[in-house]
Amino acid sequence: GTVSTYSNVMGNALQIGSVVTAGVNFADISEIPVSVDAGTQAYNVWSDTVSVSTRDVNLRAATFKFVGSAPVDAVSNLSLYVDGTKVAGPAMINAANNNKVTFDLGSMPYLLKTGSHTMDLRGDIVKGSNRTITFSIENVADLMFEDTNLVGVNVSATVNNATLSQGNS
Repeated sequence: GTVSTYSNVMGNALQIGSVVTAGVNFADISEIPVSVDAGTQAYNVWSDTVSVSTRDVNLRAATFKFVGSAPVDAVSNLSLYVDGTKVAGPAMINAANNNKVTFDLGSMPYLLKTGSHTMDLRGDIVKGSNRTITFSIENVADLMFEDTNLVGVNVSATVNNATLSQGNS
């Protein structure tokens, strides 16, 4: 017969790692019906408190959807504010893009430190007597937050620690 030689063969050892990303959580978002007169400037049309945890994040973009019986040009000069500081805008509602307004901060992201912050969307009320306006965030991709320690890793925002959806935006 023939002699056989047995040997063990071992492949590459691949290490598996994990990391906890930063957290971005909004408080309960609730609609508050109010009446506002045309001609009011820098009116707060959307606001919420956001809590950043674990580490700082960069705000790279925000998209808001306009819904209501008022025409899209009833609100103009929309701007995004964080803690009372204007971080983007002015912008207009884009009727060709499903009545959305987008703020792209990609080239100059706004740093949100850990802790609590107030985000506001403000605009000038131009017209729309006896009409309604609502601004909302439709899905998690409408808010782009990037973990500052993990460049290129986006952080999914939550609302009251639940997945962001149309129902809670």
